[in-house]
Amino acid sequence: MNSTTRMFLLLLVLLLAFGLRVYRLDYQDLWGDEAYSVYVSRMALPSVVRGGVDTHPPLYHILLHFLMGLAGDSVFALRFLPLAASLLLVPLAYRLGRATFDEPTGFLAAFLCAIAPFQVYYAQETRMYSLATLGSALSVWYCLRLLRPGTSPHERRWPLWGGYVLATEMALYSHYYAFFVVAAQAILILALALAMKWRSRSDLVRWPAVFALLALSYVPWIMAQMSFLGSKADARYDEYSLAFLFEITRRTITAFSLGTTIHPPVTSYLMPGFIVLLTGGLISALRRGGDKRWKSWLVILWLMVPLALAWVVNPVMPFFYERYLLVCAPAFAILIAAGLRRMARWHGAALAVGLIFVTATSSYALRGYYFDGTFSKGQYGRMMAYVERHAQDGDLLLLDNPLQTGLFDYYRPAGVDAHFLSRDVLMDDARTDQELARLTAGHPRVWLVMFGNPAEYDPHYRAESWLAAHGSKAFYQGFLDATLSLYVMTLAEESVIQQPLRANLDNQVMLVGYSLNTPQILAGETLLLTLTWQALADVSTSYTVFTHLLDGDNRIWAQVDSIPVGGTYPTSEWSVGEVVTDNYALLIPGDAPPGEYTLEAGMYELATLERLPVVDDAGRKVGDHVILGTVEVLSRRGEGY
Repeated sequence: MNSTTRMFLLLLVLLLAFGLRVYRLDYQDLWGDEAYSVYVSRMALPSVVRGGVDTHPPLYHILLHFLMGLAGDSVFALRFLPLAASLLLVPLAYRLGRATFDEPTGFLAAFLCAIAPFQVYYAQETRMYSLATLGSALSVWYCLRLLRPGTSPHERRWPLWGGYVLATEMALYSHYYAFFVVAAQAILILALALAMKWRSRSDLVRWPAVFALLALSYVPWIMAQMSFLGSKADARYDEYSLAFLFEITRRTITAFSLGTTIHPPVTSYLMPGFIVLLTGGLISALRRGGDKRWKSWLVILWLMVPLALAWVVNPVMPFFYERYLLVCAPAFAILIAAGLRRMARWHGAALAVGLIFVTATSSYALRGYYFDGTFSKGQYGRMMAYVERHAQDGDLLLLDNPLQTGLFDYYRPAGVDAHFLSRDVLMDDARTDQELARLTAGHPRVWLVMFGNPAEYDPHYRAESWLAAHGSKAFYQGFLDATLSLYVMTLAEESVIQQPLRANLDNQVMLVGYSLNTPQILAGETLLLTLTWQALADVSTSYTVFTHLLDGDNRIWAQVDSIPVGGTYPTSEWSVGEVVTDNYALLIPGDAPPGEYTLEAGMYELATLERLPVVDDAGRKVGDHVILGTVEVLSRRGEGY
């Protein structure tokens, strides 16, 4: 293959890689870790490099700091740095595949890196993983150049050694797992030394000196970060088991093969194909002879050593994620490419079948990533945009959990007063009551964001309970890893049932009456509804209350669905005979046409959407909802008001 053809094919692969990585680059909202990267990178440089700011080393944040100064902080600009690092990995995979096997394997490795769903996923995430992967691959490339026989001592001395040190430093200062790639290189170098495979004895001194230099250069960061990392460590020595080693390996190989955007049942059917290709690549590597043998062994060690060391350190690490091992993903791509090349030697059509299989599975996984909302990274931006669109003058936004600080800093809605609730306050009823009374005073409406796991910062749901007791819930929606609620901080007449009822819901719950703040309301205003329930029996199911305002054609114009008492008091916790007061606020759209509307309520099981039947005194079903009465909606022009 001449150089023109080679460059043309490589350019096509690069264009494919760029297209997959730039497509919908800014479609998904930043998620928590991304927003924290932005939060850290916005700091002054001395703060960025200070230990304890982030778990990971600081190189990525330093680069992002300067990138934001040049290109701004749009989602597209923020994600272009990892995109560029991931794109540069594609031609490097070609060079590595060609150096360790042959040119066809190099092209296949570049193609596999270009379409790999896991690499595309993290090319579109403003975190350090793509940068660490590029640095690790460059480190391996320079290691190959330094170890290859026939290279003159003059050629391999300063440019190559300098390149090796810089590439390895880039990897190490991007992610700690890059040390595992250096360990793989050290194992090969030690094996070559024991086998006396050196062209120059000076290398016996040079390599240990370089490793010592790398270690020495890392000492300042370790000293700055030691106490912070120590606070994160959590010894779990019971996890030292072959079963967990298998689990780490299985999860990582699955991620390298299919990414994380295919549902598990499908994954189990596709993985055997990649196992066959990986096995073929390993066999090809192990059977290589002569000068190629140690090069192929470096690829094997590059994949296997980080997997093993990830298992070794896991019990003292806070957690394990497959993305940490992206540093060895290029080795996996090279071995899969070698497996495809081996298939081509068996039969020409076998290579076509293998390529179709890999391309089809990658396309399927990328489709899930691009278009399946199940795999969304985050929806915090959409949530804050909703608040900004629907906020009114005087609204207050309350936020639980400081882990959302970076996200809120990036997506903060303009013109909305906001306040973070302290975990210490939420651990005590009296302090919660005092603080929320102070914060909500003078605010007619309050938005509440519950982010992450409430058990960590508000295990008794005191914020929700207080707001539900002092206001009426008007809105609730989940946004992936957060929920958003809106409370109107006025109530219908307390402890007064304006309209008594005896609506029996399946002999489990009785709706004994309701109250409204007004029988007439302007379009665009809020209807306050208080339902009074009584438990007739021990209810084992947590039912959801629905409240609907319907026009004459039974179209819903306003509704609130919620677990009773603002989501804080499920029916499964009610005692027999207990009376429960339940407040709701229905926001009437400004474009609601004037006229008479019907107000209805009832309960249903969320899992099945099956409503509790309304029964008469004889136990006969008479419906699945309770008609509360009618409400007149008036035009905002004021006719009849």
